[in-house]
Amino acid sequence: MAPFASEPHAGRIADAHQDAYRDPIWAPDQEKEWFCGVLQEKFRALIYSSRCEWGDEVFNDVSQVLHFDIGDRVRLIAFRNIEADWHHDPATLADVWLEAGEFYRILKEWRERLEVEWRAAPKIKVSENGELLEDLP
Repeated sequence: MAPFASEPHAGRIADAHQDAYRDPIWAPDQEKEWFCGVLQEKFRALIYSSRCEWGDEVFNDVSQVLHFDIGDRVRLIAFRNIEADWHHDPATLADVWLEAGEFYRILKEWRERLEVEWRAAPKIKVSENGELLEDLP
């Protein structure tokens, strides 16, 4: 578990997450900065290794969701970034705690429903080299 995951102020975690990803070329002094009690380099490593972020590859509106397993609970911190400085927009910050069993039950159910819907959806057919063979009806 990331040692900062239980920090009571979700906005601090959101901003630390964003700050930790600033390019060291543009902020070289940042490598020695502390984020929620952890040096930036370790903070970044903890975020990567814990795979707690759902971000750019999932959402296209600069939204982020951070997911932490803490004992028998799950904490979700969701926010949109302010593009000017890439910190969280306080109006969009949500901090939700759920029982782990309930969270993973919901996630499993969502995945199963999505798979049923995906299997039932019409598909396009393409050749091995990517040429369209049959379009959707």
